Amino acid sequence: MRKSTWIVLIALAGVAGLWYALTPEGPLGYDEGTRLVDHTISAARDLNRSGDYASTFLYTPKYGNDQRIHVEFTRGDYCPSTGPNCQGTTVVVGVTKGKPGAGYALAGSVAVPHHLSIDKREGPIEVGLAKQSGVIQVVSLR
Repeated sequence: MRKSTWIVLIALAGVAGLWYALTPEGPLGYDEGTRLVDHTISAARDLNRSGDYASTFLYTPKYGNDQRIHVEFTRGDYCPSTGPNCQGTTVVVGVTKGKPGAGYALAGSVAVPHHLSIDKREGPIEVGLAKQSGVIQVVSLR
């Protein structure tokens, strides 16, 4: 291969590595709140594409279910175009293994009609979603 081809391949590998490092699964972007937001958005997208009106998904912390887990969703609106009048939700996850954290990016995908909170000695956490008037809502934690 030519030298310029190698340079391009190395640059692409570097960009891919940096991208992964900054994702919720990577070492720099990882915290459990951001991971749960990412999983919730994915599940909401799946429910929206389906003909179903409700679904659940299981959330397992990155470092396993054999730990104390606290999950909290504050009340928040669905705001497809966020603006000053949008009150989005905050997702807080506490764990004894790994990195606890908070996620804030749900307003563009789901609503949370009322505060939800759960503490468990071990997981997983079951998150319930419902589709009401075309809006996906987080409705339960078990």
